[in-house]
Amino acid sequence: MKVLITDYAWKGLDPEREIFAKVGTSLVVADAGSEDELANLAVDVACATELGIVVTNVPSYCVEEVSDHALALLLSLARKVTAYDHAIKGGRYDLRSLVPFYRLPGKTLGIVGFGKIGRALYRKVRGFEFKILVYDPYLDPASLAGYDAEAASFEELLARSDFISIHVSLTTETRALFNAAALTR
Repeated sequence: MKVLITDYAWKGLDPEREIFAKVGTSLVVADAGSEDELANLAVDVACATELGIVVTNVPSYCVEEVSDHALALLLSLARKVTAYDHAIKGGRYDLRSLVPFYRLPGKTLGIVGFGKIGRALYRKVRGFEFKILVYDPYLDPASLAGYDAEAASFEELLARSDFISIHVSLTTETRALFNAAALTR
């Protein structure tokens, strides 16, 4: 068996190599993580399935980290942190140059995809007093019980959200979900 490591941020992979070696599994590590390199290293899922080879991912991998990052980006955009940082580093200080600022309480956050990461983000933004809309075509509305969130159609989420956080896998169904028309809305 082989495990493909597409990228990592830590010093090395010795602990991973040791763990996988105990079960006869080797690591294949991408050097640069370019699209071409990953395409050459990755497995043809349809072919593997036909041959009875299981191809899987780790569904709980980095749930907290990804939702933390989504929250950081949301706050940075809402408060225009990056734009002001860039302006100040360029020698320009003008508080009025990037108005309006947004107060977060009462704003509406649309979460597209309410799986593990979408739910982790929901948990983290509750203290900011957002109104929460959720679009997930696979979501059973009963599963929102216990969440202070409202299920919405995609069009409704686009129309009512002040901010949108996207947490869906890229599939044939989601490819171009956020096309020019959706972004314009």
